[in-house]
Amino acid sequence: MDSPDRGTTNSGDPGTCEVSGAPLEGGSGEIRPGRSAGVRNMGGVLSYLFGWVTGLLFVAVERQDGFVRFHALQSIAAFGGLTIAIGLLIVLTNVPYVGAVFGIVGTFALFVGLVLWVFLMYKAYQGERYKLPVAGDWADKHA
Repeated sequence: MDSPDRGTTNSGDPGTCEVSGAPLEGGSGEIRPGRSAGVRNMGGVLSYLFGWVTGLLFVAVERQDGFVRFHALQSIAAFGGLTIAIGLLIVLTNVPYVGAVFGIVGTFALFVGLVLWVFLMYKAYQGERYKLPVAGDWADKHA
């Protein structure tokens, strides 16, 4: 009776065990046992649903899935920063003579935030780990 080579059970993914084929822990981004790719992708989408608030929720709840943690952390960084910037612009609209300019910039920032929100949810739904320039780098480092 031939015994199979232990290396043949590896699916070729660097995040799986060579013996059992199970995903390794440590936030490698691999799908946890018993979780489908669709469920994992929806976790990424829901990380953006209410901006940084759901990002915080998913960072607190999800400890193993690196994909979901990445999107949750990116949501915190991107939409947390955008919330602070828009809040500052709202305050600056009360400045005499230049307040209208800050109002226009704030409106543009809201529009950009809406487009970014839809785009990031779409990318997460597709299973893509899309990285924004600054927020994505920070999220990738901490996921």
